[in-house]
Amino acid sequence: MAISQLPRPRSRKLALAVVGYPLVSLAPVLLSWGLLALISAQRAEPLPLLWLVLGLFAVRHFNVFIVSTLHHKSMAHQAFRFHPALERALRIWGWLFVGTGVRAFATLHRYHHAKTDTPEDPHSPTKAGESLWTVPAQTHRSYLHVLHHPEAYARYAENLPADRLEAFIAWDERHGFGFRGVRAPLLAALGIGLFASLFGPGAGVAVFFAALPATLGGVFATSVFTVNGLCHLIGYQTFESEHTATNLFPVDLLGWGEVLHQNHHMSASSANFAYHAWEWDPGYSVLWLLAKLGLVRDLKTPRPAVVTAG
Repeated sequence: MAISQLPRPRSRKLALAVVGYPLVSLAPVLLSWGLLALISAQRAEPLPLLWLVLGLFAVRHFNVFIVSTLHHKSMAHQAFRFHPALERALRIWGWLFVGTGVRAFATLHRYHHAKTDTPEDPHSPTKAGESLWTVPAQTHRSYLHVLHHPEAYARYAENLPADRLEAFIAWDERHGFGFRGVRAPLLAALGIGLFASLFGPGAGVAVFFAALPATLGGVFATSVFTVNGLCHLIGYQTFESEHTATNLFPVDLLGWGEVLHQNHHMSASSANFAYHAWEWDPGYSVLWLLAKLGLVRDLKTPRPAVVTAG
């Protein structure tokens, strides 16, 4: 299949993809590891905190997996369903450690698909002057708009959960108690205070930097910085289309396949974002395994019926 490259200057933006993304996503973890190494050297013994940092790093990737599979593929696009008990547990985890409910996220994302790269698109670099750095603020504003304007739900929330859990999450976020409000700073202060009292001030700072990518940091780097930003600015396009969505495989293999963004736009209801034999959607591989275990059902993988580019 022929593949087209976007005909726009790429050197600066490619540098952002290669250098900027790892800095945003991984620098806090590396900094925390360095601090812990220094503290361990001063104590002449390894700190048990190192295992905590590694655990937080794993939580980061689990959080991105939840957003990619539950919020995005399952809720926004109905590409599959988790077992009801597992789905509810993941929804609660997402509220606690990612900071969003599935109803608001999926509504906003459906809005984006319906209005891609138009003046009504809630988050697109075309509205931000193709500036990567204004996309996060734009995405956050559009998320808040959905939270406070019920007409968005009336248009794009069909078949999404509207139970007491989602009602509580919406109330929590609207009143500033959500992860973006009071809870994140409070948890950070408690964590820093606890580990600083046990292992010294440096350990508290190290845990703080380790926790950044474990929660919103990981989701920010993958969903907002990479997918909403880079995947509309640089990359390759497999299909002819009017929108700017691109694929960035193999950049961010730890993003669970989300960087196969144009493929997704061309077949939104598919749980597998890979199209070419050399592309891989790690999230779909996990879902396939969970389906074999009876924890996932109705796994859909339709192929795009469109013209390839080139």
